[in-house]
Formats: sequence, structure tokens, C-alpha cells
Amino acid sequence: MAVAQKMDIMEIDISEIPEVIQMAINLKEAGEDINLLFHGSPGIGKTQSIFSSLQKAGYTTRLLGAPTMDPVDIGGFPMINVEEKTTGWAPPTALVCPPGEKLAIFVDEINRASTMVQNSLLSMFQERRVRDFKLDPSTLLIAAANREQDDVGLQQVSRAMNNRFIHIYVRTAITGFLKYAIGAGIHPAILGSLKFRPDLLNPAYDDSSTEAKKEAQKWKNEKAFPTPRAWETVSKLMNKGTPNRNMLTAMVAGTIGYGPTIEVMAYWDALNSLPSIDSIFLNPDTAKLPEEPSQCYAVSIAIARRMDDENLERGIQYLKRMGLEYNVLTVKETIRKNEKLVHTNAYLNWAIEFDGKF
Repeated sequence: MAVAQKMDIMEIDISEIPEVIQMAINLKEAGEDINLLFHGSPGIGKTQSIFSSLQKAGYTTRLLGAPTMDPVDIGGFPMINVEEKTTGWAPPTALVCPPGEKLAIFVDEINRASTMVQNSLLSMFQERRVRDFKLDPSTLLIAAANREQDDVGLQQVSRAMNNRFIHIYVRTAITGFLKYAIGAGIHPAILGSLKFRPDLLNPAYDDSSTEAKKEAQKWKNEKAFPTPRAWETVSKLMNKGTPNRNMLTAMVAGTIGYGPTIEVMAYWDALNSLPSIDSIFLNPDTAKLPEEPSQCYAVSIAIARRMDDENLERGIQYLKRMGLEYNVLTVKETIRKNEKLVHTNAYLNWAIEFDGKF
């Protein structure tokens, strides 16, 4: 079987991480332990997705950064029992489950840990114990690693360590990122840009084709390059940063590089030339319409984020002028965000009018 074919069946989209973690939780609750190791390129959001998934599942999560750990951070510290005249080991706080809680230990960048730290982790991942200290039965163990081909200063991981894990390879696809980005408040200019230039999402680490690998080589020596994490930073700059365009452009370029900055700032300029979302709700029958498809998409997402039970009817009035595709896209995204809106008269009238068209 070719390497590409092997990876196809071993990969998941980053949006599927919560589902994989839930499978591990279900097994844990049934009395079975598994260890998950998520592999993926830097900057795609592995750590954030894993951490938030564990928190939403009700776990107290201890994040251990493997590259900066010493063996004592796992093995504990020597202590003296004066009465018995013996020595033992005090376990690290990170391994101790708080009373009445469920604990998740998340070892990040495990393949950048030193050999001595990896050796300290072996018994934890296999026997659920470190020296004389046994982990609480509720404890869930998860790790993450960067890919070997990404040149981020990795250490060799032993076969013994690798054999303790289920290895999950994570990719980031534009559909999954856009779905996440819409709900996360990513700036509409970025959504519009990436919708029509998906190759700009993560080009420095894209090895999905021969052409993609060639493109990735162009970014190898650049300090600033686009990744999902970098795009989130750009969104913060656009949402709450400086109104000075020149300064904003310089900061965006310092985050994602020259070429992607030209693209996304063009969308930013186009959106700023359109009526504000507030004016659209105030004058839905006369507010200016976007002309370019990318502008239409960005405006649709911006409207979806703002529509509620008070302005839904006015928003729909404007959307009808934009055409069926953007009308349906926006209303569906609005309902996904707030399902209670399906009971409003504005939505019910819309659903009757567009029955069978979505």
C-alpha cells in the first residue's frame, strides 16, 4: 500500500478530535484504558482542540509541556520519612486528582521530550503509576506530537513508547476550519479570503500533493507564514486592533507573510467599503449589496453572527436581495448558532417560502 493511501485511512480532520476523545472517555467509563497520541503539523490547533474537548467533557486538565520537563516533573521528589527512617517519593501535583473530580493528563509535544523524560513517562502510560504513586482510576492520558517531516527539533521516540499509544494523525481541511471559524468569531475578511483561496490556510505544512510540497518549500525560510493559529491572530488584529491601515497591514504581514496579506487586506478593504452590518439591519431594502462572491460570503457570515429574534426579519429581507445561495447559507448558519429562532414567525415564514430549496 502506498504511503499516501496509508495516511488516508489513518487521518482525521481536526474537527473530529472531540469525537475521538469521547470514544476514549466512553472506554474509560467502561473500565478500559487507552492512550491517544495526536500527530499533526504545528499551528493547526491540536493543543487548543484537545484541551477544550477535555474541559467540555468535565475533566480537570493538566497540560504538561514535554520540551521543558525534567524527569523529576514526572518521577516526583525524594522525601524522608523520619519516623520510619526510610525515603520515598512525593508525586508531582500535576498527577494528583483533586477530590471528587476527573483528571486528564495531557502531555504536549511528547516527541520533543528528552530521552530521560520519555523514560519517566513509560510506566505512567503503561501501568498508570509513577514509582510508588498510582494514578486515580478516573485519570485519562492523552499526548500530542508534531510530525517528523516538519523540522521542529524532534527527539527520537522509542518503540516502547510508541507501542503504548493509539496514533491519530490530524489534518486541517478548509471545510472543517471554516465551520470552526464561523462559530469562533473569525473576521469575515479571513473567511471570505480562505473560502476562495483555501490553499492559503496552511501552505507551509501542506504535503497533500507534489505541487503542495513545492509550495511548502517556498515557506521554509520565512519567519511569518499562514497556519490556522496564525489566521486566528490576524482575526484578533482585525477585530480589535488598530484602525490605522498601514500599521494593520504591517502587523498582518508579520503574522502570515506578504502574499496572504495582500489577499486578505483586499477583502478587508472591500468589506469596509460596504455598509455596516448595523445599517443593513436599519435599511434592509436599500442598503448596498456586495458584488464579488467572496464579499457576499463574508457579509453573509457577518449577518449570521448578528441576527437574533429582534432583527431576524430585517436580516432576511436583505438576504433575499443577495440571492438564494447566500440567503440559505446565512439563515442555516444563524439557526445553527441559535436553534430557538426556528420558533419565530420570521423563520417560519422564511421556511415556508423557501421550502424544498435548501
